[in-house]
Amino acid sequence: MVRSRGQPHAIVLAMARVLGRYELLRPLARGGMAEVYLARRRAAGVEKWLVVKRMRPERSGDARFLDLFVREARLSMSLAHQNIVPVFDFGRIDDQVFLAMERVEGRDLGSSLARAADHRLPPLLAAFVAAECCQALDYAHQRKGPDGVALGIVHRDVTPRNVLLSWSGEVKLTDFGIAALAGDATSRLLGTPQYMAPEQARSEPIDPRADIYAIGLILREALTGVRSRPGADRDSMLEAARGGVLLPWSHVPPPPPDAELALGSGDHSEPATPAAPGALPPALVAIADRATATAAADRYPDARSMLEDLDAFIVAERASRKVESPARQLAAWLTTSWDGARDEAEIDATIHADHLVSFLDDGAPELVGTGTVRSLAAT
Repeated sequence: MVRSRGQPHAIVLAMARVLGRYELLRPLARGGMAEVYLARRRAAGVEKWLVVKRMRPERSGDARFLDLFVREARLSMSLAHQNIVPVFDFGRIDDQVFLAMERVEGRDLGSSLARAADHRLPPLLAAFVAAECCQALDYAHQRKGPDGVALGIVHRDVTPRNVLLSWSGEVKLTDFGIAALAGDATSRLLGTPQYMAPEQARSEPIDPRADIYAIGLILREALTGVRSRPGADRDSMLEAARGGVLLPWSHVPPPPPDAELALGSGDHSEPATPAAPGALPPALVAIADRATATAAADRYPDARSMLEDLDAFIVAERASRKVESPARQLAAWLTTSWDGARDEAEIDATIHADHLVSFLDDGAPELVGTGTVRSLAAT
């Protein structure tokens, strides 16, 4: 049977459930706080495919979870940028609270790097992905409220799984579920230890430079094929994060197979072979090193400054090699990396719920602003 790419199977359509104006076609992910569905909306003869994130009914009476969910919806709906996954609807029907967001046809960076194995992301494309993320963060960091006062947004959970790559070469940042705002006062530890800035891991006040640190780690990972933060479990990774400990460029061994499982961040594939340090462009190594400086004062002061250095590298690289646009190259790399898996329906609902978890300082997994990354990327 031949059907267009990305359209749900007829059996799935027959099982669709209705939530207000949306048909929930199939589950994509499920965690302790929310469930994520591939959905469809029909209006005036027009059909739109999207992703609906619904708070689990049994959680709707929990004031803390409800507040986090509503906060995520309001913040996400206030952001309109080409490099940020848009959330365009939020509502409540009886005891069902939900938000609707764009369906990104593609995959997330984390699973794509794991899938690519030795077909690693070239330096030019690693710089391009980092630059696109910087554009998203520069916009979010500078976003102002209706009163003209800066909101003071800090994402706090910038990870490869929260960077979506479309088949056409777009790069979009998602999941502002645990983003901090100016004036927030909390000592709770939120985020993903593998990508935390030292001050964030120490539960100290943070600013946009914590997000810049995470982008630096993503750039390192894209260049080398492995994560830079050492540690075999949650506690050891947190300890390394607090001290700003990173594996040196000269020796970046792959993490143990269960490292991500211990922290609830997803893919369990065999890690790629590390890149030889000498093969990496010194300019990109310098950018990553500055972004991941242990002291926030030694990092880029803002995302715009890091973006300028990345853009300078991209322009010089394209001029010297006379290659096509990075977006087209990224689209080709993504398609090649996933090979025949691009058109898979992926109805398997065994997406690990632990990926939807952000860890708190008490060591127990609690769902605070459940991530939507895998669900968005796997449709």
